[in-house]
Amino acid sequence: MTPPIGIDEQLHNVFRAEQFYSPPPYVAEIPNGRVWGEFGAVITPDNKLLWDVSIFPPMIPSEHHIFRQPILPPLQFTDETVAVLTFCASSMYYHWMFDVVSRLDLLNKCGMHIDRYIVNGVRPGTFQEETLERLGIPKEKRIHCSSTFHLQAKTLIVPAAPAIQWGPHNWQIQFLREEFLMRSKLEPIFQYERIYISRSLASNRRVKNEEQLYEILRPLGFAFVHLETFSVLQQAQIFSSAKIIVAPHGSGLTNLTFCQPGTKVIELFSSNYPVYVFWLICNHLKLDYYYLFGEGERAPDKVDPERGYDDMVIDIEKFAEILKIAGIRTSSGGIKKLSSV
Repeated sequence: MTPPIGIDEQLHNVFRAEQFYSPPPYVAEIPNGRVWGEFGAVITPDNKLLWDVSIFPPMIPSEHHIFRQPILPPLQFTDETVAVLTFCASSMYYHWMFDVVSRLDLLNKCGMHIDRYIVNGVRPGTFQEETLERLGIPKEKRIHCSSTFHLQAKTLIVPAAPAIQWGPHNWQIQFLREEFLMRSKLEPIFQYERIYISRSLASNRRVKNEEQLYEILRPLGFAFVHLETFSVLQQAQIFSSAKIIVAPHGSGLTNLTFCQPGTKVIELFSSNYPVYVFWLICNHLKLDYYYLFGEGERAPDKVDPERGYDDMVIDIEKFAEILKIAGIRTSSGGIKKLSSV
């Protein structure tokens, strides 16, 4: 692991890892396996919950909500081979790409015929539907979970879901790059060489003094981007084009997966909630990673889970300092404020 670069005297505990552990992934074949509930918990024929593919807050196996059910819904049976692609946070772009979509790589490599796929949280016209269609899982091959869902399959195929426990793995990143970047043969776009990812349209983790950041970044040739207005392929094209990326922490940085080696990344955090996953992606892809905390008290050895969705205020002097440390100088390209490719 290459350490991140910041302006703090003491590196935060989440950034002190010197090595990254990547356990071998697997695909499990479960005759007469069952899937229950809105988030697709996996149950073996002898009535055991498979926790590592059924993770659910508060992330304590014994407190999984299946154990609070007085009785499960009536069981349906299908004489098919069905694969499980469910996750408790599949509505979020980061978790969808790494905890759902990338697991298709394992299913492809196991070489088994699969009749249908169990998914959850997929809504029409969303990034979930776009990615499934692109990866060859049309509507007729999908089985959707619900609160009354309880299905037993003749053969249940369950790929590992390692990202939630260990962070994104290189094999996941390479699969996503191949499917959404390489196969699409996307050409770089000059006006996206320097981008600032805004969360002003989001409900949380917004930069409250974003206009002040604009005043610094505009003369440096940054394009200001709302990723919500782009398709997944367009987001891949934008990040593949970027040489410098500045962004508050959020799912949009999942697209660092599509960056080229040497891209400079500055991630902005609220004072009490640093997260290591995008630093990890930068390590996998040889990107130059910098970070800056927003204003407020913080402890270098703690993360406050209650503050994960806090908005942030960025100290402008510190922001200018981290830009200087990263060697970001004026661009001759000028500023282009864009919302589509």
